[in-house]
Amino acid sequence: DQRFLELVDFKKINGHTNVPQKFGPLGSWVNIQRTHYRLYKEGKHSPLTNDRREKLESIGFVFKCQHTGPLWDQRFQELVDFKKINGH
Repeated sequence: DQRFLELVDFKKINGHTNVPQKFGPLGSWVNIQRTHYRLYKEGKHSPLTNDRREKLESIGFVFKCQHTGPLWDQRFQELVDFKKINGH
């Protein structure tokens, strides 16, 4: 629940739930949720419960990210997000 609340705060600040994978513990947690979702969609054993999936969906969590646009733009947005959160 702690990471979920961090994700809610991240969305309030950034307007999305696409946390970069290298964004510390929250980024790792988000990546794990996506991995669990992929396993669930493939019909394999997954620790992602329906309740947890619905909770993530309720805040607009994107389980399958589509990487579009140049890498530079993505990295620039990560920098903007970092500054919003850390103030520098």
